[in-house]
Amino acid sequence: MSRFIVRIVFFLVLALSMAAQRADCHIAVLCYHHVDLSQDTPYSVSSEQLVSQMQALRKAGFSFVTLQQIEDYCYKGVQIPSKCVAITFDDGNHNTYTKAFPLFQKMKIPFAIFVYPSAIGVGHERGFMNWEDVKGLARAGVTVGCHAWDHPYLSRPPADIQTPKAYEDWLEKECRRSRETIESHVGVSVNYFALPFGLSDQKVYQTLKKLGYKMVFNVSGMTNALYADPYDYNRQIIVKTDSADEVVQKASVRPIYFTKIYPERRARIQSNDFNASFQIFSSQNYEAASIQFLLGSLTKNAYHVQLKHEADYVACVLSRDKRGNSCMGNWPFIYTKKHPTHLE
Repeated sequence: MSRFIVRIVFFLVLALSMAAQRADCHIAVLCYHHVDLSQDTPYSVSSEQLVSQMQALRKAGFSFVTLQQIEDYCYKGVQIPSKCVAITFDDGNHNTYTKAFPLFQKMKIPFAIFVYPSAIGVGHERGFMNWEDVKGLARAGVTVGCHAWDHPYLSRPPADIQTPKAYEDWLEKECRRSRETIESHVGVSVNYFALPFGLSDQKVYQTLKKLGYKMVFNVSGMTNALYADPYDYNRQIIVKTDSADEVVQKASVRPIYFTKIYPERRARIQSNDFNASFQIFSSQNYEAASIQFLLGSLTKNAYHVQLKHEADYVACVLSRDKRGNSCMGNWPFIYTKKHPTHLE
């Protein structure tokens, strides 16, 4: 009987330990675009930079995981390393195939690509991969995701789209037909979507969810933990000026979640003059004196907002938790003077 009790205690302790590890998981998803691009752009890193960044992440204790592992963690509670990072490349640039792919093979690091058919269709002529390149990466185990059809602002359709029906048809092409086209050319299931420019609204959010994608990725600059929304999963863009240490710092920032915010996430508001507000989830875990609210040039106690331009905005909260970690939480919203006709 005593042996039976010991077993029960052992499995109980093990279960509690695994639950605590799951609750404390820290997941960064990095977003790259170019490697060794000859043209001057902030979105290209050198091969040497890329290798040093990956080495620095490993040295800092990060484990490299696939998007499938993150999906399984989100939906099935499958255990994942408590401190991990996933690598993604947007757009399907040819140098992802010629430069990044050999490096990641050599380092034995998994990564994912998000491609859009209108670019892959023209291929090498415009500096993109072609369908054979994408198929080759998929065969080698690289995850292939969708980045819409034409890489547009999904929440800002072209000017000639004025009715809800026209907008539905346009979203159908950008979000569903693009996925089916990639699947037909590459021969894999496409379960992940990267928002062009990282922008969305409630309509886009619900459309992608309805289409059955498993995860949708933004470029909010945040990392992720247990409470992250799989349909609004955070990524961080890596740029030319990021050193290896700065990439580790970005990946190490802890996410902040909220129980209440105003304006609401992905909301469209028609007033440019309002008081922003937020309530931090588990606020007792943060140093109250370190909390800062940022929106453009606004700082710490300036919650009264007066917007000058119709645009997409991101409200940001910075803080330090009581363990001394740098933390960040943010949420997007849109200011438009009139409600768009395509959403009526």
